[in-house]
Amino acid sequence: MTIPAVDSLEPLGLEALLQLTTGHRSTSATSETNKAMKYRYNYRHEKHCVEKSSAGSTTTGVDTPTSETDSTMDIPSRDARDATLQSGQRYVLVERQSGSVLIAVGEDAVLQTCESTSNFHSQWHWHWDCVDDDGWMTLRNRITGNYLGASSAFWNPAVKVRPRGGGFTARLVVTRSCGGRQTLSALYKEGLWRIVGGKAPDQLGLARDGGLEWECIRIES
Repeated sequence: MTIPAVDSLEPLGLEALLQLTTGHRSTSATSETNKAMKYRYNYRHEKHCVEKSSAGSTTTGVDTPTSETDSTMDIPSRDARDATLQSGQRYVLVERQSGSVLIAVGEDAVLQTCESTSNFHSQWHWHWDCVDDDGWMTLRNRITGNYLGASSAFWNPAVKVRPRGGGFTARLVVTRSCGGRQTLSALYKEGLWRIVGGKAPDQLGLARDGGLEWECIRIES
């Protein structure tokens, strides 16, 4: 199941977030959209961008990289670079600007410097399983079995990796623009908060706008 991409998001009330929105249809992907589930994402605009790669192929909702300068990472050929998050698949999440990977250290979600991509498969603490939760996306760490989400730290929202329950829903929304950039937003109390950089280079935080841009590398078994 493909997690739908949203052109733009803004903080929403919890009541509005639980409204059921309908699926959309793209003429270039009719068979796929016929299978798509209805998702409980409330958003102002939704747009499928149809882009043509340098080879002339058409891609819906995703910009096909046309240049090696788009990323300096040497991804193993059997892995899908810059993939769209799908339930049932495993990923490494790379922060685009720094090239660092998202990992779990205890209950903290942090960025770790990645000097080589040749060991993607052996570094299980880098791996995140995408799991559908009643139409919401969740990311579960392969080592800890806990989920990425938003929690309260001294009355301030914080990015944590915890078991679900006790008000910690771990529900996420991925936002993908026509430029191919992906950001993550976490459901927290009355709305959605963007995952942003923290006070230290390896830390993460939450904010009403902005958001770190991610490259999701699908890891094939």
